[in-house]
Amino acid sequence: KKTLIRAAEIGYDAGLKFVYAGNSPGGGGENTSCPSCGEVVISRYGFSVRENNLDHGSCNICKTSIPGIWG
Repeated sequence: KKTLIRAAEIGYDAGLKFVYAGNSPGGGGENTSCPSCGEVVISRYGFSVRENNLDHGSCNICKTSIPGIWG
């Protein structure tokens, strides 16, 4: 788990905006947050999405577009 979290931190430090540490249920770092307001837009636990807080591919709070394939 520590290696996955560290890899996510390196990604953020390198300027990546949408990084999460998958395959680590309950280990922290599983969620994706909006880069503008910080709201969790995708909440995960392991391989499962618990919450999808997007509206047509945008953050529900500040409406920032979040790149991805949303269906």
